[in-house]
Amino acid sequence: MKKSTLTIFAIAVIGLISSFKPDAKISTYTVDTKSSKMIWKAEKVTGKHDGTIQLSSGKVMTDGKTITGGTFVIDMNTIKVVDITDAENNAKLLGHLKSNDFFSVEEFKTSTFEITSTKQIEGERYQINGRLTIKGVTNDVSFPATVKVTDKSIITVGTATINRVKYGIKYGSGTVFTDLGDKAIMDDFQLEMNIIARK
Repeated sequence: MKKSTLTIFAIAVIGLISSFKPDAKISTYTVDTKSSKMIWKAEKVTGKHDGTIQLSSGKVMTDGKTITGGTFVIDMNTIKVVDITDAENNAKLLGHLKSNDFFSVEEFKTSTFEITSTKQIEGERYQINGRLTIKGVTNDVSFPATVKVTDKSIITVGTATINRVKYGIKYGSGTVFTDLGDKAIMDDFQLEMNIIARK
């Protein structure tokens, strides 16, 4: 190999090495389950209900700019109804939600969500993609969220729309049963999230 050729080759190798950048360091933050909040909202033909539910644990991974992954465990026993003030009627609906007609809480004490990817929309607005498991059934779920990453915390605020029928929760579904009339319950429910994770 000629000297000039060797020189060109060496320059190319040096350029390649200098342009190489190692992968960004991934940091893990732990979800603050006491500060984090989740609100569920469901509708039926004749009205709507809402309440809260809590995370029992979770972790979020970041490259310093945005979320790169995460896992969350939802404690199904913490589900509450907040729109019904009468204690007897509140307990009645809560018991129904925990029954086999809905979330079968005695058998499936937790639900989980795993982040598989995120995509920046604009600024702090992202699309979060993941797998949600309810009653042992897993489906893909995507939703928009605002993500704020600092050295000390990650705050994620977003709302996911979930089709309960995909998880085998068919009670009162107008798409499954055709003779429900005004007793039908919407298939979709919303889960509003304000998740705070800290180092």
